[in-house]
Amino acid sequence: MSVTFSVMPTGLTAPITSGAVQVEGVELEIFTPKTTDQNSRAMLELKFDVAEMSIAAYTKALELGLPLKAIPVFTSGRRFVQSGIYLSRASGLSSADELAGRAIGLPQYWISSCVWQRHLLSRMHGVAPSKVQWVTIEAERFDGGLPADVRLRTVPGADLAGLMRDGQIDACMLQGGRPLPAELADLTVPAYPDLVAAERAYYERDGVFPLMHVPVIKQELLERRPEIVAALLQAYAQAKQIAVADPRTEWPVPPLGHTVEQLRALLGDPWPYGLAANRPALESFLTAAADQGLVARRYDVDELFVADLPTEFA
Repeated sequence: MSVTFSVMPTGLTAPITSGAVQVEGVELEIFTPKTTDQNSRAMLELKFDVAEMSIAAYTKALELGLPLKAIPVFTSGRRFVQSGIYLSRASGLSSADELAGRAIGLPQYWISSCVWQRHLLSRMHGVAPSKVQWVTIEAERFDGGLPADVRLRTVPGADLAGLMRDGQIDACMLQGGRPLPAELADLTVPAYPDLVAAERAYYERDGVFPLMHVPVIKQELLERRPEIVAALLQAYAQAKQIAVADPRTEWPVPPLGHTVEQLRALLGDPWPYGLAANRPALESFLTAAADQGLVARRYDVDELFVADLPTEFA
């Protein structure tokens, strides 16, 4: 059986994409996209059999009735999000606590990391999405049902540095953990000067290590070959064992914030598979998604994932 398979390349997926680990009974046609946004847009059009997808896009896809189901492995896009929030030097802001009443720029409103960042601002700083003017610069993957009290405007073709330079935004939210673009460096200060302390404080309060991506499978394939779930999960587990044993593994850790060693000291295994270990993060995301208007109702974790998972992944 030939299956199209598109995942972000990380140390946890490399044994599969390299062919070192096989998926039993399956011949993979492998794709490695440059961004998860690329994959998510493709899966909204059902272009792959199995693909890694933004959890925000996937949750919305469920509401839209797209025939997809997820499996509970999380191989990339797992990170704290504080490192993506920056304050304009010209704004006079010194803390995320002061963002109420201000304008925040971001690429798209419904990027998974931005859902998490709004959740963070609300939980840790008392700044609800309705207390901010949001300014986006890119087309959304889909229409989200914004609550009536949320103010959002889009400036197509703009860039965040230009908006900040012109005084149109007082802060910006980027995908956390990436180096700050050079054009923003002179215009901003980090909202959290001590990232490790801020990330730890959030984890100690909520017990959540945010997740951004999840592999999804087309329902038609699940119905035709239900054994593929166990085969994929076994391959992911075997690939992880190889990654853990190899000192050369490049772990999917952002260059900012906690190091791999610090994450292990705080979390134990930063990349656990299965629903039980990841339920707190999934519950938090689904609550935020409903509260923010991404979806019209609060989904249950089990609605996202394939039924009858093997015991170790349930």
